[in-house]
Amino acid sequence: MDHNESVPMPRMRLLLESDPSIPQETRRAISRGDEDARGRLVDLGLNDCEAAELLDEHPKPEWLCC
Repeated sequence: MDHNESVPMPRMRLLLESDPSIPQETRRAISRGDEDARGRLVDLGLNDCEAAELLDEHPKPEWLCC
């Protein structure tokens, strides 16, 4: 591979869906794009901003993300 070629980065969602350290229900919610997927990640200790970023969601102003 030429050093100028870009290697596509894996989608964060795909990595989260396959992470065995994340509860199966949460992985399932992430893979289906369920509305509660972000909330499930928050329940695991992430803040709203981090969870939204991992799921490629736009943060809400009330979350006070940097």
